[in-house]
Amino acid sequence: MAAVTSEQYFIERFAVTCNNPVSHLQLTCCHSHCAVPWQGKNIRIYENNNLESPLELTGHHCDVSAMVFGTVSDRLILCSASKDYVIVWDIHRCYRQIKEGVIASGRVVGTLLGRVVHLSLCPLSWKVAACSGSRVVLLNAKKEEVLGVLKAHLGPVTASEFCPWDANLLISISEDRTFKIWDVRKGDILYESAVLSAYPLLSLFFMEQNSQFITGSGDGQLWCYTLPVDHKCRLVTKLDLSKLEQRHERNLRKINPPQNGTDGTTCNDVRGTVETTKPVLRIWAQRPQSSHASLQQGESCVWIGSSDGLYLLDLDTSELLKILPLKGIICFHLTLGDT
Repeated sequence: MAAVTSEQYFIERFAVTCNNPVSHLQLTCCHSHCAVPWQGKNIRIYENNNLESPLELTGHHCDVSAMVFGTVSDRLILCSASKDYVIVWDIHRCYRQIKEGVIASGRVVGTLLGRVVHLSLCPLSWKVAACSGSRVVLLNAKKEEVLGVLKAHLGPVTASEFCPWDANLLISISEDRTFKIWDVRKGDILYESAVLSAYPLLSLFFMEQNSQFITGSGDGQLWCYTLPVDHKCRLVTKLDLSKLEQRHERNLRKINPPQNGTDGTTCNDVRGTVETTKPVLRIWAQRPQSSHASLQQGESCVWIGSSDGLYLLDLDTSELLKILPLKGIICFHLTLGDT
């Protein structure tokens, strides 16, 4: 396979420096905007490819811990959470308020839920799932109303996501190393997994084109499951990120044999030889904009964000296509728009 350069995947549009650590926060962006916490309690909204001053949102009294953009095409919705409030913001309305000389305001839909570590919006952005402690609180995104509380995990819930093709289904993952599939209308568990790992489950992503989902753990394990109409999930494949990386580097050495440097190391050995745990912190879809031959099966590709870099994985072949090391950057909740 021909070499693929990082330029074929990423173009830096702009860089943002936050004044507080954001490594443990759920950040969010979409094709047009990105959102970052500012001074703990506030949020700044940046337009992609726009160097104008950001939109600043104020309303939280505690530090913002999670944010997510909605997927409704005709309007841009942001949901944010802190210990005091869960707030839904209509971003275009906020821009209009600022132009009119009014402070941008959002709609409080939840109060005093505790520290929310993850937010998700249903496909039509009318329902919010907020993960706090060992429960998932379902909120009405249009007014302050608790629609239900999903509680069955034995440890803190790390993430939950609505099914893109069935808004009445939600999957939650937890530090108890299991996932559960919920009927959000009734609050019933439709399926629950066995304990998958010795490490917490940290990330979750739906592959809508083949009705599958992927979850990843703190020790670099990945599980891909089908989600059939009977909700009896079936394991498609299980992968180990460290072993995939080792195989990828062996294949590269076969194509480009290493050359010895003057200090006895190899010139291509830029990552070192120390084996570390590679937590699967984030999974998101590959949307290639290149006609490169290695991307012809782009619909089966996902990006894996870990603590030391980004990994492009082809699920059909179980092969790593690209590794992008991140020096000195911890991407606990890395979120990218279209790449």
